[in-house]
Amino acid sequence: MEEIRTSNFTAKDIFNSATAKPLKSAIGQVLNIVAIYVCERADLNGVVQVVANLKTEDGEIYGTISETVLRSVLALPEMLEEEGSVAIKVEERPGAKGRSYLVASLV
Repeated sequence: MEEIRTSNFTAKDIFNSATAKPLKSAIGQVLNIVAIYVCERADLNGVVQVVANLKTEDGEIYGTISETVLRSVLALPEMLEEEGSVAIKVEERPGAKGRSYLVASLV
């Protein structure tokens, strides 16, 4: 996958994204997103995963490998370019077989 990065996700943000807060820790919160960075990154076992990183207006960086969130995040660069920031609400929804999944909805 080709990296996707908005212009205000800086080199320092890329470095800090390696230790991003898990997006799951923001369930129920509204986050004002100002930048994104989507990349491939190996986990501690060497398995390469696509990671979506979201930078908030207060400089916090949240990361997730959730496929449902990734699909939403891929729509944000154009909105961020036009608006400067986008408010999202992070939610957990029940899925099949007793599992749950993360979603990010525009507010």
